[in-house]
Amino acid sequence: MPLITLGIQNLPDVQSLIDNSSLKDFLEETLRSDKSSFDEVCAALLQFHQDEGGSPQVPDFEIAYCEYDGTTHTGKIRFEYDVFFTFGCADIYPTQKSTETSKFSIDESNSKLLLYVTDHISRDTLDEF
Repeated sequence: MPLITLGIQNLPDVQSLIDNSSLKDFLEETLRSDKSSFDEVCAALLQFHQDEGGSPQVPDFEIAYCEYDGTTHTGKIRFEYDVFFTFGCADIYPTQKSTETSKFSIDESNSKLLLYVTDHISRDTLDEF
């Protein structure tokens, strides 16, 4: 499970994050706070499509849903994003809508957001025998 660690500039009162609308705003701001953090999230989402061919690209994402448990300091986040493919030899540029759900936790003492991106599960036909 890939782990993306993001520093939080202004950690709000964690109890206020339980309200999903403020949680979504907080996550959007944190995940887009700098280009390297944003690029890490896009790269992690791209891993789900690397074996589909067509030079996939994930240029952006949206947070469709999020929840947070103030007792365990953990939550879930669902990303919605478009995957753009380029098949150069055929001049075909299809787009595929995708969603992925990841877990996250907030380390209040170190002002960090820890995003656990689910591993991409792939099958190898060799494993089937």
